[in-house]
Amino acid sequence: MPESSSTQLDDFNRQVLLCQDDAFTLACDLLGDEQEAAEVARQAFEHVFRHKSRGISIRLAAMRRIVEDCLRIAPSSRKANDLLVSLLPEPELLTLYLADHLLLSHAETAIVLRCSQDRIARCLALARWKIANYDRIELRHAHVQDAHIGRR
Repeated sequence: MPESSSTQLDDFNRQVLLCQDDAFTLACDLLGDEQEAAEVARQAFEHVFRHKSRGISIRLAAMRRIVEDCLRIAPSSRKANDLLVSLLPEPELLTLYLADHLLLSHAETAIVLRCSQDRIARCLALARWKIANYDRIELRHAHVQDAHIGRR
């Protein structure tokens, strides 16, 4: 006997309650605006409910949708302009947010970002290296800019 739509909705809502904080946190990290993040997370869960993601959890499907929706928003209109955003390109930034901040495994992060676990490992290692060596990277950029200023 098939599950009633009420039971399916109740089950979906229980699963959403378990992961809504992570979904909101991810959207807020990427957008830098709580109101906008809440709306993006709501739309992601609505999309997941309507399109019944096959083969992946509601949590990962919602995070995938949030990443895709946030990347559609022009970077200049995003308000998350902290050090990480200025230091890391999007693949590294997304990997860092998902794996280190939200504690997704490499396999889960690969599902959300639609790439291999090897790529996740490389992006994560590079992002961590850039953060650990921020002072040296900034010093090198300043030196290169100073060298270009003196030329005509």
